[in-house]
Amino acid sequence: MAFVAGFVNAGGFFLVGRYTSHMTGILSEVADTAAIGHFMVSFLLLSFMACFIIGSALTTMLVLICRKYALHAQFSLPLLIEAFLLSLLIAIVAVTPVGPVPIIALFCFVMGLQNALITKASTAVVRTTHVTGIVTDFGIELGRSLLSASSERRLSALTKVALFGLILISFLFGGVIGAILISKGGVNGLIPVVILLALLALPGIFGDLHSAYRRFNRRRRSI
Repeated sequence: MAFVAGFVNAGGFFLVGRYTSHMTGILSEVADTAAIGHFMVSFLLLSFMACFIIGSALTTMLVLICRKYALHAQFSLPLLIEAFLLSLLIAIVAVTPVGPVPIIALFCFVMGLQNALITKASTAVVRTTHVTGIVTDFGIELGRSLLSASSERRLSALTKVALFGLILISFLFGGVIGAILISKGGVNGLIPVVILLALLALPGIFGDLHSAYRRFNRRRRSI
């Protein structure tokens, strides 16, 4: 998922001229534009942040509903929605020109959706759409590994260092691939990431469909 975030964030810059996976820069720009009296721009930027928040809220609701009914797709549905929205964007752009504002809003929404998904899946240990926290955690665990007296704690810290390092590399690699494909192919450069998201989502969906089919057969035999 860090690969996907890097892909959309860096690649999306070539479409809309803005990074959309983290809100720190956007909120800072809200402050800057408000300070010089450009309040309409500030409002527009806040609407992008609202899209991120709405995406996060939607993921949380989907995960909680799926957990309530013991569904396998609690993490698959947000991924499928992300794949669908990016596919819809590709289809719309193929028919008619789309300005940067709705694309930025969509990217912020799917990044919020994805970030909340990984946050829920990792119980708030890992986030994938921005790397400031990951870099901080990398440094914390590195320092812990160097000073831990216990070999068990040192091993645990080094394991986390490896995990955070892998996330950083994945984000960077996704960004490079996304930037290359989207800079050359425009919005069609999103097609590989749509396929990847669908492949990640389908096992959980099929698992629920298979479970529902088995329950249906058991009920039919009992009648």
